[in-house]
Amino acid sequence: MQIISGLQTFPHKLRTHLLADWRGWTLQSYLLCAFGIGFLIGMQLINPKASWISTIAGMLGMFCVHLITSRKWLNGLFGLASAIMIIATAIPNTNYMEIVLQGTYIIMLDLPIILGTEWDKDTKLRHFADTNKRTMILKYLLLTLTIWGIGYVLIANFTNDARPAVDALSTAIGLVATWLCVRRFPEQYYFWFAQGVMSLVLWTMTALHSGSGDWALAVTYSIYVGNDIIAVLVSNWFDHSKKSANVTALANESKIYND
Repeated sequence: MQIISGLQTFPHKLRTHLLADWRGWTLQSYLLCAFGIGFLIGMQLINPKASWISTIAGMLGMFCVHLITSRKWLNGLFGLASAIMIIATAIPNTNYMEIVLQGTYIIMLDLPIILGTEWDKDTKLRHFADTNKRTMILKYLLLTLTIWGIGYVLIANFTNDARPAVDALSTAIGLVATWLCVRRFPEQYYFWFAQGVMSLVLWTMTALHSGSGDWALAVTYSIYVGNDIIAVLVSNWFDHSKKSANVTALANESKIYND
């Protein structure tokens, strides 16, 4: 029923969000996205042998992560298109766990956002601290390590994946981050940051190994890492009003003391 309802409301959502979702970003997000898009296009023009598929996938992915940071519905469409194109790039480069990760994004993140209702409104966020923060951190770290171990054993023994350890770790972190994103935990961004770093390593190794000079996805993930930092520091996933209030209070106390 949810799928049918989502398909019925999709045209209305698209009309509502197609232009509106590009507004309300932080200045840092606009600047970082513009820099990333320009850099990718420049790299493609300098190296015509590089794949346009990976370059376009990178650009779509950049739009997607910045839309997520701004909590915009349109990120589902860009994420879906980006995931399909990254899968097309990962297959010939034998990054099999990346294929699993992108497929998971489609099933767990992109399609539920496109067809669901959670991202149509400012739904209340969850927080690790709502239960037991230390327990939640330990729980998801152990889950990450478990997925990593299973993924590594499978692809190291049953595929010709050229980078099984890094590929499996990047995917494991990304799967946990995806689940946290679906459940609207701001703490997802700590995992996205780690996943971005590992994917940056993965696609850097891929570019060096292939010898094609195709650095598009390595650059893309470096921009993702920058976006994750912006999300933690200034996005509305985190309550920065309390931080500002604390800073103001400390400044006032200091002023009174000095006076």
